[in-house]
Amino acid sequence: MRNILKLFIILFLTQSVVAQEEAGLKRTVLKKSYIGLGGVRNSFQDAKFSYTQYLGTLIALNIGTSRETDKYFWEIDFNGDFTKLSAKTHPFVAAAFHGRLDFTYARKDLSFIHLDGFRGGGKWTVADVNFINFSDLGNNGLNFISSSRIAVFGEYKRKINDNLSASFSLAVGLFGLFKEFKSFAYTAPQNVLENGKFDFQDNGTQSPFSLKYYQFKTIGKLNSIETNLQLNFKKIWSFYYQWNLFNYTTVKRYPLTIAQHIVGARFNFIVKTKKRFQKQ
Repeated sequence: MRNILKLFIILFLTQSVVAQEEAGLKRTVLKKSYIGLGGVRNSFQDAKFSYTQYLGTLIALNIGTSRETDKYFWEIDFNGDFTKLSAKTHPFVAAAFHGRLDFTYARKDLSFIHLDGFRGGGKWTVADVNFINFSDLGNNGLNFISSSRIAVFGEYKRKINDNLSASFSLAVGLFGLFKEFKSFAYTAPQNVLENGKFDFQDNGTQSPFSLKYYQFKTIGKLNSIETNLQLNFKKIWSFYYQWNLFNYTTVKRYPLTIAQHIVGARFNFIVKTKKRFQKQ
């Protein structure tokens, strides 16, 4: 009888501690850090160089970290890819590198949208750089485009079963800063030449680290669309397809366009759930 009484007291104290902890629980945070690898199909067209569209397929790398609660979600994400671009009209090949750093923040408790599984917010592409080098053009073969932009972001996620869930997200660019540096046969950005500001002594036309001559563009003149379709398996693996399109300027009625198709797999090497409590 004494042993039964002791067991009852221990169970009562344990339940009391758990109840007190849950009462003081502020939120539960799901932490993830991941690395992904996939294939990318790039498309590039710039009428200053050629009316021909250039295409290439190779490798893409993805790395990042995220935090998710029952109310909000944020993510820091880096994407990099390398391709060899070519056209059907001639044998010349270009090497292309694209790198991008994004910060996304979204909330589930939006008052104007009542849809279970939906979250909305914003996406800041902190830095987006594109290097393209046509070595057969010698010193005139390098093209470099840099941008930073803000987009409205939305995502819908649906649970399929205990092991599977699927999500689709869309980001549409609202405004941003853009700069095109040396571009093929030109030794200065196109907008600098058109405005008659070219100067061989002006480092702002050559240096990728100079903020001079960046152009501010808003939606309408800026076309930036990013989509992501993702299948998640057991919180460890994700399989995704992305389609992105970006252009911000037009030459001879042709928009300078960079587009991508990316298919890949992501491994969450850190998955932790942490409880945060109210301060007493």
